[in-house]
Amino acid sequence: MANSKYAYVRDHESKDTLESGCFIVLRVHCSNFKRFTKVHGFEKPFDERAAKLMNSCAMAVFEEFKEIVYGYGQSDEYSFVLEKNTQLFERRDRFSEFNEFEKPNDLKALNLMNSCASSMCKDFPDIILAYGFGHEYNFIFRKETDVYTRRTSKLVSVIVSSFTSLYRIKWIEFFPNKDMRSGALFEGEVLCLKETSDIQAYLAFKQQECDEKNLTNTCFWKLVESGKSEQEAHEILEELEKGKERLGKNEILFQQFGINYNDLPDMFRQGSCVLKTIVNDRRKVITVHTEDIASATFLNCYSIVSKELTDLEENASRIGEKHLNLCWVEKKMEQDHWIVVRIDGCRFSRFTKVHGFEKPFDERAAKLMNSCAMAVFEEFKEIVYGYGQSDEYSFVLEKNTQLFERRDSKLVSAICSSFTDAYVKKWKECFPKKDLQYAPRFDGRAVCYESYKLIRDYLAWRQVDCHMNTRFNTCFYARIHSGESTKTAQRNLQGTLTKERYKMLSQEFGIEYNQLPLMFRNGSSIFWDDKVKGDKWSEETSGGIPKYNSRWLLGRTPTNT
Repeated sequence: MANSKYAYVRDHESKDTLESGCFIVLRVHCSNFKRFTKVHGFEKPFDERAAKLMNSCAMAVFEEFKEIVYGYGQSDEYSFVLEKNTQLFERRDRFSEFNEFEKPNDLKALNLMNSCASSMCKDFPDIILAYGFGHEYNFIFRKETDVYTRRTSKLVSVIVSSFTSLYRIKWIEFFPNKDMRSGALFEGEVLCLKETSDIQAYLAFKQQECDEKNLTNTCFWKLVESGKSEQEAHEILEELEKGKERLGKNEILFQQFGINYNDLPDMFRQGSCVLKTIVNDRRKVITVHTEDIASATFLNCYSIVSKELTDLEENASRIGEKHLNLCWVEKKMEQDHWIVVRIDGCRFSRFTKVHGFEKPFDERAAKLMNSCAMAVFEEFKEIVYGYGQSDEYSFVLEKNTQLFERRDSKLVSAICSSFTDAYVKKWKECFPKKDLQYAPRFDGRAVCYESYKLIRDYLAWRQVDCHMNTRFNTCFYARIHSGESTKTAQRNLQGTLTKERYKMLSQEFGIEYNQLPLMFRNGSSIFWDDKVKGDKWSEETSGGIPKYNSRWLLGRTPTNT
């Protein structure tokens, strides 16, 4: 449809982004309600049925748009007040605006992105090359890689989680005098390219995108600096876009502002390439800039890269988009199904050992996980329920959510990113005397469930797992603390039944399992509490999993779902 003869109609669309930092009030009323009430015989002066219908419709709007915080109606009208910082329909207080990045390019922010990409290349041996510009990075893995057994959800969630973690940790290096005012939320998607020529074409495509975006942004912000309003600057550039006039933008920069576009820093115009090379007989990760990142001349300069990317085309930039066989790995979750996104700590056994977590349970770590889950709830209003235990958390999204168009990779990676960012941010709140030794990471997956019963069974499954792990770990570490070796403790527990473990704890160690803290035995449940004014979250650890709450079931009983 993008290239059809009907595409011109989009030219009539206008950008009408509302001013940030303001409450939005949207009033709806019927234009011909006087005639409507007469035709349908409404009682006068008031019809209770009609009033209840209006109220019921308003409630349905509340269920559909969680950003609405208040509604008032009378007669044939209703007013809806949206959250002050709502992001509904692309009204975005962007991360760069929150943190006051310089325009059109912030050198420190770009260097931060490059530093994160460099660390990623060191942490993941199968990454052979990375290319980034603006707020994105592309990581290319070896063709034969078997990392995470090539599972899409695990691969994309771990990469995004790792990048998010590094971004939060490294922020202070590049912005020592500025606190991060809002979390950086990253999302990811995966594509599979079969041939080296496809890789070259993709890199050429992305570098062209970098160049065009930078040229446009540079023109835009120079026009704004000169006194034009943002709307006026947009209109000037849109006129140039209609004529596909690249020279027009260059002329604006040169004639009006004395800027030769080609004299701007390479990193802004060309993007950054992070790759591995040999320096003094040792592997080293470096960041380079070049006018043609996809050319054989450039890529063949680095033996580690050329070893993986064989049969390179010399004029890759001429391959063109028509030869770009982009195989996006995209899975959309079924409509009218509950979506559950479960995240788990990645290699957390080592993480807990390095950071000296208390065994068998560390209350600080459990509270940190719960606090992160609450942050995810605040970020994604479409999540209606969360259940967590140990190093995992499951998030249940509304049955009819259209978040990220129900795309698997986007859902999983964005939720993982939000959780990871919160974990690093809140670490010192729970571990004030411990520094993070390295970046934590999480992996995730998304699953669809058709009925309420399946959701209940899923949550019950996770809670049973919580009980089993708690019983085993309590017994195991009780034996370890009593002086047994790891192997001896494992041997003594092998094949024991639940009743035997209860007896073992009580008789040998004086521990009554049912007296252990509820958070460790039952796990933690987090859900929206409609009874709390302001739509606040609730945390429940006392009774396991509640049967339902009104927002989750939309007012219906379990038998109707």
